Amino acid sequence: MPGFSKLGPDALRRVTPAQRSVHKVSPWIARELRSGNLKPTLGKARLLETHREVIAGWHAAADALLEARQGALAEKIWGFIGAMSPPRTTDEQLGAKLEEQTRIRERERQEERTR
Repeated sequence: MPGFSKLGPDALRRVTPAQRSVHKVSPWIARELRSGNLKPTLGKARLLETHREVIAGWHAAADALLEARQGALAEKIWGFIGAMSPPRTTDEQLGAKLEEQTRIRERERQEERTR
């Protein structure tokens, strides 16, 4: 699916489940990763803005809890915020998964060589 990320932020809603399959998208993403051309999608800016809004909402909830003398709950919220993963597009998630699978395979090959 060359150019998949260039289709726009709602591209995943326009494709069939079969087209969304990691097995169909992975070869393209793998090529893009190897060439260093995996570019952010048009929806990335909106994703980042939504992430900022969500974080701001959690901070507001924590502040309200502090004012209500519920510091322990506020600390739990801050821990939750700190544990949140950074926002990633579908292409970025698939790319990270492919990179992890490649690292695992390489580690397994190295272990086999040392046996």
